[in-house]
Amino acid sequence: MRNSLLLAIAPTATIASIAGVYECIEPQVSNLFKRETLSGEFLQVNAYLVEDLKQLGVWDAQSRDALREANGSIQDFGWVPQEVRDLYRTA
Repeated sequence: MRNSLLLAIAPTATIASIAGVYECIEPQVSNLFKRETLSGEFLQVNAYLVEDLKQLGVWDAQSRDALREANGSIQDFGWVPQEVRDLYRTA
């Protein structure tokens, strides 16, 4: 058996958390997800989405709460331009 089949593809969840990146090479299935660690549970928001929404001037409490209620999808957010909604489409 090849060694590559015995190892996890980096970054693993722990390395990703330390480095501030997303784990593995899989596409993100949501722009908002819960990370569970020994320290507790933490909600994480797609940092790239937040940066783009800040540049557009639409990242505020309403957007944050709407994102939480929509389970991480921004597809029904009329105040977000269509090209941004297309870029951050979730699986």
